[in-house]
Amino acid sequence: MFTLQNLLQLLEKENQGWKNPTTMTKVVLMTLTDYNYPSDIASKVFSGVNRGRNVYFEIEQLISDEGFETYLANVELRLRNQNFRNGNFDSLKIVEENYQLLKDSTNLNQDIFQGLLQSYAKNKDRRPYLFLAECFYYALACQHNKSVSYKATKFSDIKSHPTLLAWGDDFDELMISEILPPKFWTTVEQMTSKEISVFKTLAKLVIIDEDEEYYLYAPVTTEEIQLYQKFGIGNAEFLLMEEFGLINIGARVDNSVSVEVEPAGFQNDNLVLIFTTNSGPFDIAYKSYTFTTVGLKLLDILGIETDDNFFEELSKLFVEQYTNLPIDFYLAPVEKVEKAGSVEELGGYRLS
Repeated sequence: MFTLQNLLQLLEKENQGWKNPTTMTKVVLMTLTDYNYPSDIASKVFSGVNRGRNVYFEIEQLISDEGFETYLANVELRLRNQNFRNGNFDSLKIVEENYQLLKDSTNLNQDIFQGLLQSYAKNKDRRPYLFLAECFYYALACQHNKSVSYKATKFSDIKSHPTLLAWGDDFDELMISEILPPKFWTTVEQMTSKEISVFKTLAKLVIIDEDEEYYLYAPVTTEEIQLYQKFGIGNAEFLLMEEFGLINIGARVDNSVSVEVEPAGFQNDNLVLIFTTNSGPFDIAYKSYTFTTVGLKLLDILGIETDDNFFEELSKLFVEQYTNLPIDFYLAPVEKVEKAGSVEELGGYRLS
């Protein structure tokens, strides 16, 4: 049977990112309606106790408000964003499993059956999430509207950008021109292998603050400048990235941190530099460069892991600047910090 419950069961079988079926179902329902359903409803929809009648009515209201093609395009976009870089399921594998379920189904009228077969043939390679969007919609619609028929849509084909060849496979999972604004694509199209290499090197040196914002520690001292140069980034590389609109170095940001008993600090992907004191409080400061909107999105897409050697050396240089103050510094792995009940448990990672 080609039903929403069975489609969800297929998705759960291939789930590689969601915590449980309820979480997965909540996400799917949100992509279909742009509404965050409670966990109890999502759980009942997954089990089949709730056949999604109210969900279907929500969808029909959306279609009435924005039109069928716009609705499908929005569902396609939300599905794709929720499964960025196949983080939750293999999209092509799910498409094939949906197709097999479709072929074996007996509950669809011929109009919808043939329409979905044609959608599979047309969209399986270039727009898999559009086919999945149609599958979810018609599986639900057929359960609650016996007179529903297949609606042919006219979506423009997604064209590839041959000028992105320098990026290799970095953008293979993106539906070009529908996810990101034109300014983003204008920037990445202009980047040659040289600029790409510099940005990827810079991405390894990223720092993350307590608000989970990404930035670059701005080198000020001779030792800090030499450290960046050691890892492939000098003044010329900073200027190049600013020229391409990826970072802001014209006005360095002053980061002032109050060191108190409560630990504070910054980190990279794997290590955390913590500072705390039983005296004070003391104000310490450092400067940083921010990423532009384009730069931040590029960081997100590439997902490059940060360099622990760089962060360790940077942390030691940072600590040297405050040896005259009664501040305790710790450099510890993220997982150790998360498990520690207090900084005292991190004694083995103390730098000063």
